[in-house]
Amino acid sequence: MKSEEIISSCLEFLDPRLVSYQEWIVIGAALKNEGFSVCVWDEWSKKDEKRYDKNAILRKWNTFKKKGATGATIVYYAKQHGWRKNDGLDEKSLAPGIMTATQQLHTYLETLFAPEEHIGFVTKDVFLNKNGKYSPRIGEYKITCGELLKSLEMNPEYIERTVGCWKGECGAWIRFNPLDGNGITDCNVTRFKHALVESDEMPLKDQIAMIRILKLPVSCLVYSGGKSVHAIVKVDAQNIEEYKARVNLLYKFLSSQGLFVDNANKNPSRLSRMPGVIRNNKFQTLLAVNIGCKSWDEWVMYVSSLMHMSLYEFNTCTF
Repeated sequence: MKSEEIISSCLEFLDPRLVSYQEWIVIGAALKNEGFSVCVWDEWSKKDEKRYDKNAILRKWNTFKKKGATGATIVYYAKQHGWRKNDGLDEKSLAPGIMTATQQLHTYLETLFAPEEHIGFVTKDVFLNKNGKYSPRIGEYKITCGELLKSLEMNPEYIERTVGCWKGECGAWIRFNPLDGNGITDCNVTRFKHALVESDEMPLKDQIAMIRILKLPVSCLVYSGGKSVHAIVKVDAQNIEEYKARVNLLYKFLSSQGLFVDNANKNPSRLSRMPGVIRNNKFQTLLAVNIGCKSWDEWVMYVSSLMHMSLYEFNTCTF
């Protein structure tokens, strides 16, 4: 479902009689920011016969320069009222579909890494934590992307022959930035290309809808096999200092739009979920590659334009 269709679905669900005056104003500003015509806001507002005023709508529309009002705000309001119909995601679409397990991992690796880069992942190296759940330890970090790709091609039907066996209760993990082959810490990261966006405080459909509406520059979108999707987002940082600054900005902006991201995922050596393996009888599934804006800079320009901010204002905003 495209972002315009998601916003329209939310608007159709929302009853203007049940929103506050301020929410009504914000929805109008968000529609204008997303490129909708005043007619859309007008038609929706007509459902509130007691408060409907066509002249007021036209006057307000011409004054809208409100920062921060985007389609994600409309999604957030709709969610607060119980909206769940959005990206068309169902249990069937969370299965591997036409891509086999090895094809999913092969595509993931080709999308994120160069053949010579070292990959960190965890399958067997796990332990039971104090909460009685399995957590990853160090795992592998000396294997190159090229070696993994060759192994997957030689063993197209058995992903475990490439990454090893894993516990079905916990699935498997993979790092989304390349390593130097000497360790798994932030100091071992060789390219600060991607960050992890994960939020399990809303249904899966809503998470995907928000990611698409905000046009996040996502290289890979993976269903975790649990309560969340993992968006591997391009931040295109030159060093760890720039990486931290961009991830902080990204997380704060997403929270301001109602997508509350897990702050424990900020470091560049973080593990994410490996596509193609089973976790608690559900596939950790590669859902999409290369969606949203093409780069961090393109995304910043897009969002700052929507919010009527200069690039400097957006990059220095505390939200």
